[in-house]
Amino acid sequence: MHKLIISRRLSILRSNFTASVQPNWLEKNCGDVPVHPQPQDLKASEMLRGGHVLQVASAKMLEATVNFNPIRAFSSTHTKKLKQLYQAENKAVQRLEDAVKINSIRFRPSLMIPALELSSFIVGSVLSTLGDKISTSYVTGVKTAVSDYYNDQIREIYATSSDMDQLKELFKVARDEEQEISDIHTPDMANPNDGISDPIATVAKASVKVLVQVAKFV
Repeated sequence: MHKLIISRRLSILRSNFTASVQPNWLEKNCGDVPVHPQPQDLKASEMLRGGHVLQVASAKMLEATVNFNPIRAFSSTHTKKLKQLYQAENKAVQRLEDAVKINSIRFRPSLMIPALELSSFIVGSVLSTLGDKISTSYVTGVKTAVSDYYNDQIREIYATSSDMDQLKELFKVARDEEQEISDIHTPDMANPNDGISDPIATVAKASVKVLVQVAKFV
């Protein structure tokens, strides 16, 4: 009797083990799901989380600025510029997400994203009523903060994590795009050495830097 019970338990254990290496219902039709997924590098995840948060929040702000403009506060030229920025921001978000999949870099998106999307949409909606100059100043501050964030991550990788080549190159592309956008769309305000401090851009930049420090750990 004891032998029969032991035999049945062994049979159950074998069947459980076999089932554990098969794709579960959620993984079906999802291609080749690895039995042993890549381990998550906490430092890389934190760096990506910060960049992802910044791009998502910026995209949502620009979406509201472009689409929520009831009183026609912007000139046609500025509206066109904002639409180009919005398209570029969506591409930046997609580039990060695609790079994670292609290079098998695991990261946990921030839990703050829903709240950030809502608050960014509200900010963008308010900006849409304030005219070209204030909008340009605020967007410049945001784009500068995003560029600075990527610069900081690149420096940290060079200093402490020289093996993160894929992540470093990804951040370089993102950084260069942010700087290029600032140079093209806000040439008079993008030069940090001109001795002129725009208070709105400064507030926007400081706010974004505080935001990313919180979001990286949540």
